Amino acid sequence: MVRLSVLLLSLALLPTGCAALADGNIRPGQIDFNRQVVQTLDEQLLLNLVRLRYRDTPYFIEISNITTQQSVTGGGSLTVPIGLPDPSSGRSLFTPGVSGTFSYAPTVVYAPLQGEAFVRRLVAPVPLLAAVVLSQSGWSIARVLRLTVDRINSVRNAPSAAGPTPKLAPDYADFKRLVEALRKLQIADQVAFSPMGGVDDQGFLLLLDKDPSAAAANSEIKSLLKLAPNVERIPLARDFTQPEDDRVTLRMRSVLSAMFYLSQAVDVPAQHEALGLVTVTRNPDGSRFDWHSALNDLFHVHTSASDPGQASVKIAYRGQWFWIDDADLESKTTFQLLVQLFSMQASHKDQLVPMLTLPVGR
Repeated sequence: MVRLSVLLLSLALLPTGCAALADGNIRPGQIDFNRQVVQTLDEQLLLNLVRLRYRDTPYFIEISNITTQQSVTGGGSLTVPIGLPDPSSGRSLFTPGVSGTFSYAPTVVYAPLQGEAFVRRLVAPVPLLAAVVLSQSGWSIARVLRLTVDRINSVRNAPSAAGPTPKLAPDYADFKRLVEALRKLQIADQVAFSPMGGVDDQGFLLLLDKDPSAAAANSEIKSLLKLAPNVERIPLARDFTQPEDDRVTLRMRSVLSAMFYLSQAVDVPAQHEALGLVTVTRNPDGSRFDWHSALNDLFHVHTSASDPGQASVKIAYRGQWFWIDDADLESKTTFQLLVQLFSMQASHKDQLVPMLTLPVGR
């Protein structure tokens, strides 16, 4: 039987229906979008770490704005057959129909990180206050200092590694001993920071516990920093121009320097080394320096010619795959700390110039 569809009614869904429909769709859409943003930012950070290993130019694109467009439409219809059925058959003369659609289109505005914002986020030294706050908020003091500090007094934290891969092996062993001793005290709650006069970036006290159980770690710290054996309150400062025997000076790194430092732990294929695409660091005797001896307990990026499959974060670059193992909790923790440092260097004064606007939900 030929049927003729006659549109009798076209209307928007009722407000209560709109709310119910929207509530059921916005939430999963928002969660999925959140995951995509985090994955994209993590991949960008890893990509730039790999670029630094190859001495390629790093580049950052920021998400400066996110907006969404939502629409709900609906309609109704009644279908009437041309040949009307016999009323005694019990069949309805009309066949009702209702339709509705919901669309959710997030729009992302990207902008390059450049100018003053680039300097503040990547080139300016991390404030001493930031390192103190992170150390007091649950982060390992050893992990924080290894990323953010280039030198404490004369104890050097591989300063040549805070830039392009050096040709000669860096000096780092004493610094590692120093921060490991501080970490032991931190775990035992036997070390603390206190502002000198007020909370600012120039003055803090490192307070060492007098408990006998802390004696060995305290002795190690004072010996490495060349401090008097009886000192318990150690002033911290960033001024290297006025060295004093009873205080400690720190030279802070920038986020970019911390990234260069971690980039030394990026594995590269042997053929890339043979082609001279990366620097091979040597010991004084000419033997190959093993960067993993210095960084493997902190960070490690693997490489392979094929997609590794499951990984915490992975990117393809120069015909290779680079990734952080999902089961490598130390590397994942350090990577997360680097993300936090990058975020902490941000300022509400950042003015990012829009570069590209993409409606990603279409």
